[in-house]
Amino acid sequence: MVLQELKESFAICNRPYVFLTARVHPGESNASWVMKGTLEFLVSSDPIAELLRKCFIFKIVPMLNPDGVINGNHRCSLSGDDLNRQWLTPDSQLHPTIYHAKGLLYYLRSIGRAPLVFCDYHGHSQKKNVFLYGCSVKETLWQAGCMVDTAVITEDVGYRTLPKILDKVAPAFVMNSCSFLVEKSRESTARVVVWKEMGVLRSYTMESTYCSCSHGLYKDYNLSQRGGYMDIREHFFAIILS
Repeated sequence: MVLQELKESFAICNRPYVFLTARVHPGESNASWVMKGTLEFLVSSDPIAELLRKCFIFKIVPMLNPDGVINGNHRCSLSGDDLNRQWLTPDSQLHPTIYHAKGLLYYLRSIGRAPLVFCDYHGHSQKKNVFLYGCSVKETLWQAGCMVDTAVITEDVGYRTLPKILDKVAPAFVMNSCSFLVEKSRESTARVVVWKEMGVLRSYTMESTYCSCSHGLYKDYNLSQRGGYMDIREHFFAIILS
């Protein structure tokens, strides 16, 4: 029994991390429904969920802006700040959830366990469907201050694998809506800071439409709690496994 427990403990210590966050903007309630679906799926008896629990350690922050949600804010915290623009230098008093979430990510990196995947769940008020924002060295022109010669500079394009497969299997997901451009105006957001400071190649923002889809199973239908928002999670995790 002791030997078995030691083996299991050792196995856990070597599992890669997946770090998930949601609801940094209080008005994006659909992000909470995606997170609810995530949590329910991960603790379910589904064979994929069981395999995920054996293969990964999940660090999950379901709500990064609880004060803003409780008080009915749309985008800001009680300090009047957009918390998704505070990841570069969060204040422990004004932005405690961001400060401590970033601290945990730094700790994981310091012990050589930076997450394999980071994803921050959001809602989008203008675009249809579900899609990802990621990070590409080639498309981070503001860092170099000049155009990048893509014929010379190469990079691992593994960050595109997950959205490409999601586009094939997830009814609400659209690859054409994804973007991997890293703009200077986004340098203080979660996905960019985690990518740049923590070295997490697969660092994403997942956007879920406020309204409807433009194609597939949910075309011309408004997404609901069970019809779309909570369905994306199984496809997302199946692809992480692959």
